[in-house]
Amino acid sequence: MEKFSDKVLSYLNKNKGKEFYIYCLVDIRNDKDEIFYIGKGKGQRVFNHEKAAFNKKLELLLESEDKTEDLKINKIRAIKAEGFTINKVILNYWLSEREAFASENTLINLFNIFSPRNLTNKVNGHGQWCEYR
Repeated sequence: MEKFSDKVLSYLNKNKGKEFYIYCLVDIRNDKDEIFYIGKGKGQRVFNHEKAAFNKKLELLLESEDKTEDLKINKIRAIKAEGFTINKVILNYWLSEREAFASENTLINLFNIFSPRNLTNKVNGHGQWCEYR
């Protein structure tokens, strides 16, 4: 799938002020699913990363918004070069931007606690987790 249908977009946007969703990008190589990026978005955002991997102008635009693009773009290119697709999973939706930031941060922090070497996010969703020992 390269974009949401009009019906899906309409469903995601039906609550004014709550158009954001949380998504993850999944590497399906090696017979296992590995989440490599968690993000927040609205509209067709979840699809922009894969498009940017093969469109320099879009890549530069996304880099100005998100400094993680280099790691993510390289991972996407490697997956596609091996003939695989990037699975995209919507984890939560109908969120305000504030709720989306909080959800994204929580999921990234949780993921980093249990699997820090696979995620390509450079920041923890506009917040950092602190490990207490």
